Amino acid sequence: MSLAARTYRQEGRPYSARQKRVLLDSRGKAIACMGLVLGRFRRTWALYRGGHLDEGNRLATFVGHFLAAEPAVSITLKGSRGASAFKIRGELGATSFKVSMKLPCGGEVAVAAAERRQQPLPQRGSVAASSENSSTYDVLLEAGADAAFVAAACIVIDSMYNKSQRYQE
Repeated sequence: MSLAARTYRQEGRPYSARQKRVLLDSRGKAIACMGLVLGRFRRTWALYRGGHLDEGNRLATFVGHFLAAEPAVSITLKGSRGASAFKIRGELGATSFKVSMKLPCGGEVAVAAAERRQQPLPQRGSVAASSENSSTYDVLLEAGADAAFVAAACIVIDSMYNKSQRYQE
């Protein structure tokens, strides 16, 4: 059992039309890219392999359900013919949420839990000093869960529900 922490960071263009975000590993290599899907009634984001918004590399689609009794996001994997494979529920715009995988019998099993925390950036003696706060997530993964996929889900949730957040480029 490995308890080593994995760290991912993002680069983004939050003020572009598609609000592109790129998930980078600890070496700075682009693992995945997320972008807003334009022209949809519900807020929809797409997840792509690598660092570009290339439809040939689309892995999944995230669709927000804002008008439901409990806000949620459905995740549909490429090639799944419209049936969502994962569901994200919880305090999406506030502090915590869980990612669940849908089972063929109709039930769900949790694969990850995430908790958002605000971290103020250093104010003095730093090039990255800012008066704004930066969001980070502590994520607990079940065995076999894809850490990069869950990190991408955290970025999409933060982008959908925390619009006042300013992203560092």
